[in-house]
Amino acid sequence: RDSSSCVIYLTDTAFDDTDGDGMADNWETGYFGTLDKTGADDTDEDGISDLEEYLNGLNPTADTGGDINQDRQADLADVIIALQIACGTDPDTVVRKAADISGDGRIGLEEAVYVLRRMAGQ
Repeated sequence: RDSSSCVIYLTDTAFDDTDGDGMADNWETGYFGTLDKTGADDTDEDGISDLEEYLNGLNPTADTGGDINQDRQADLADVIIALQIACGTDPDTVVRKAADISGDGRIGLEEAVYVLRRMAGQ
């Protein structure tokens, strides 16, 4: 009977973080093509830092235009919120300012129409 032992060390390069920003190098280079991001950046300007998107398995470059309530999709809930704001009613939710697709600094009818068109595939 052989009483010697063998130790095997396994490494997983999928979780290497050579720049120390908390995001795996292969994830960073896959989405950004570089390791120059700090994690504090918000590449897609959706109000969620790149590090938070990494930690939550989200796409940090996704087009979420029209996503007013920050649920990562432009849907009927966003239309309702836009219409509530346009009518002067408090929507009782956090409003993502980057969802202002018209660039006028406000959420309103333009954003509601944008989301409806997007939902219709236009």
